Amino acid sequence: ALSQVDLYLTVQPRDPQMRFWRARLLEQLQQADEALETYLALAQDYPELPEVQNNLGVMLAAKGRVDEARAAFEHALRNNPNYATAHENLGDVLLQLASQSYAKALQHEPRNASVPNKLSLIRNLLSPPVKSPPNRLPLANTTPANTTPSNTRPVTPASPAAKP
Repeated sequence: ALSQVDLYLTVQPRDPQMRFWRARLLEQLQQADEALETYLALAQDYPELPEVQNNLGVMLAAKGRVDEARAAFEHALRNNPNYATAHENLGDVLLQLASQSYAKALQHEPRNASVPNKLSLIRNLLSPPVKSPPNRLPLANTTPANTTPSNTRPVTPASPAAKP
């Protein structure tokens, strides 16, 4: 499938849908760095596509780049304020940031009695379910209407207007 997408992209190199699918295929092939580069380029060329921003945010969060992931989810929500998956993913990232902040607070003031409880609650919220699929990303995604669900369940952009 990747070779077919690449062949198509030699003729139509700016096609956002195919570039998006290329990134998804690279993710499935465990080529996360190349997938991330593809999402970054796609997000730069088509910043109006919330699905691209969402998936970019998922990739960034998986690499521990939480602040950048937050910015990507916020960008997705500026483009589509009703995008439930991006809201959920932003919430997950904000929980990660809160966890980091509470951990730092505890380092600076170990006797603070309220921080360990808050930290524990957040860590419980962030811990994966006991029976999670093996390749599941740490953040929520949605299933595209025209594909079969997979463990990472990608978000597929709607048909965007192609840029010249």
